[in-house]
Amino acid sequence: VPRAGKWVKQRAAAVVKWRAAALALALPVVKLAEKRGLPVVGTEESQDDLEAFKAGTPSTQIFRDMAMRLRCTYAVGPQMVTYLREQLGISNAKFVPNGVLPPTPESLEKPRPEALAGKKLVLCVSGYYRRKGLELLVEAFGRLRERHADAKLVMIGGHGPLPELIDQLGLKEHVHLYGAVSHEEVRQWMVWADLFALPSWQEAFGLVYGEAMLAGCATLMTSDCGVARVVLANRDKLTGQAGGETDLRGEG
Repeated sequence: VPRAGKWVKQRAAAVVKWRAAALALALPVVKLAEKRGLPVVGTEESQDDLEAFKAGTPSTQIFRDMAMRLRCTYAVGPQMVTYLREQLGISNAKFVPNGVLPPTPESLEKPRPEALAGKKLVLCVSGYYRRKGLELLVEAFGRLRERHADAKLVMIGGHGPLPELIDQLGLKEHVHLYGAVSHEEVRQWMVWADLFALPSWQEAFGLVYGEAMLAGCATLMTSDCGVARVVLANRDKLTGQAGGETDLRGEG
């Protein structure tokens, strides 16, 4: 807050942007910006943090009062805008989707690793959280292999208890686990993959889905994530109901 206030005082900013869920901390900066005639906007990318505000509570009233002082409150998911407007009464909420970069020409020309040549490659990139549905994905992959013996699953990010599940299902030779890798490596894997699959629910937007689709990768997502609501055609995506274990396993 002090640093932001300093920038405003020095007129080093043309607009003041503040994370919406932390607006209560921004009141001194907002007041100073208003005094100097600078527009102030709020942005929010976390659906979980946003839904922590419940209608009628004191903290929500403070949040609403602050948000309504802003020029606009931006959210990255259309469902978040609906929540802001209908549940919290914040009428200046607007939807601005995340943007993604296309794959580089070099990544499009780079061949797969020899061990994966000719295989059906399923890719997942995610941290480990319950709502990401990673156990569900591993179980569904086991069923997929009953029809496609040459299928491989590459999982990048957090794994939690997944190694034990993979071992129990006899998939150790067919599921490749990687920890944190560079963004360039993730985008390369998306070019190589035949299918990107992440059955996450309550996803504010889902930047990773957009990156996969832009890389030309067929993409499986649940119907309640933000990006699924803005994709106009089903040509390059598959959707299942959020948390829909039966639906996902049936799409093997």
